[in-house]
Amino acid sequence: MLRTFQAFQKVDLSCCPFKVWTDEKAVTADTVIISTGAVAKRMDFPGSDEATGFWNKGISACAVCDGAAPIFRNKPIAVIGGGDSAMEEANFLTKYGSKVYIIHRRDSLRASKIMQQRARTNPKIEILYNTVVEQ
Repeated sequence: MLRTFQAFQKVDLSCCPFKVWTDEKAVTADTVIISTGAVAKRMDFPGSDEATGFWNKGISACAVCDGAAPIFRNKPIAVIGGGDSAMEEANFLTKYGSKVYIIHRRDSLRASKIMQQRARTNPKIEILYNTVVEQ
């Protein structure tokens, strides 16, 4: 068995059982889950850093992970962005916040038409165009 977050050197997925090699050993498995992860895009503005700011104390990068937290319940929430992810997160957050503001720096959204429509027709969402976060 491999440890969580253990790096591997090579994987052979050509036949089952699969083979995975680490620095320490080789193992076989009927199932291999490769989770490469994702990194949130963090904005740089006063108050957004981890050391002295509000990161994970009101600023989050995951609506599904943090949206139901008491800090966000029945309060206005802002989502920054204009793509499909921003629209999806905003719609999700309407379950928890009193209102959701989508803050977008341009005059039109980049999201797909269906995602834009879902956000525009949700009475708890307000889209702020040509707007940037400064502090």
